[in-house]
Amino acid sequence: TKHDIRCLDFLRVCHTNKDQQYNCTACKKCLRTLCTLEVLGHRNRASTFRRDANAKDFFKLKPTDEMEIAVIEDIIRLEAEDR
Repeated sequence: TKHDIRCLDFLRVCHTNKDQQYNCTACKKCLRTLCTLEVLGHRNRASTFRRDANAKDFFKLKPTDEMEIAVIEDIIRLEAEDR
């Protein structure tokens, strides 16, 4: 599948906006986006996230509801499809 990655220069997903960062790169929303981008092979192009962040930290977080479980399952399914 071909993806248009031009949006990665402007991608803002963070609702925390800690320290007025474009993306805090630590909240669940940032981490799940990073995880998805990593699965798709575009993590290094995501210039609006800190470079030292590890997207796999998302899987260390405990899901608190069914929506978060569904997101994790979607990321795992995406990774399986991408292989």
